[in-house]
Amino acid sequence: MFQTRTGNFPIGVRRGWSDWQKDLPGFISWLQSNSFSVVDLGRDARSDLPAVVESGLKIGSVDLLEWQP
Repeated sequence: MFQTRTGNFPIGVRRGWSDWQKDLPGFISWLQSNSFSVVDLGRDARSDLPAVVESGLKIGSVDLLEWQP
């Protein structure tokens, strides 16, 4: 697992929009094989959460669906 030097906070990856990151099972596999333990999710987090949680990864952040001041 990647961690910061100060505080040993886990370092995660934000799920992007490229084709290989849209494949959630493949993306989760890549995260695990590269020793990441945290993932930041976008607006589709609600549908992604079950698979991510089941994989043992932690959620760093998620985007809000809609926000208007």
